[in-house]
Amino acid sequence: MSESRKGGLWPETRAQVRFAPERDLKTTIETTPRLRVELPFMHGVKDEVPDQGYDLSEAHQHFVYSGPSSAWFITMGVLAALVLAGLVLLLVFRKKIAAKLT
Repeated sequence: MSESRKGGLWPETRAQVRFAPERDLKTTIETTPRLRVELPFMHGVKDEVPDQGYDLSEAHQHFVYSGPSSAWFITMGVLAALVLAGLVLLLVFRKKIAAKLT
């Protein structure tokens, strides 16, 4: 399996799976091998995913998926903390702010 990733807060990754059982394992497989893709939380596949997985009879298959990186979680955590701090400050100083406006 090989991957190539484009950077960013929500990176897109292109994965390619190469499968050649006759060549690599020196065996014969009677059924068609399939690759099921199960991605982590908040990740998605760009195209449709077949219900039973990708058919690997052609020796390789590729798919593109995207999802948040750890930088995204850190950025959203900091942003949420700033919004929460702003709301707390508004609640604490609301009487002083109201007095200045009138």
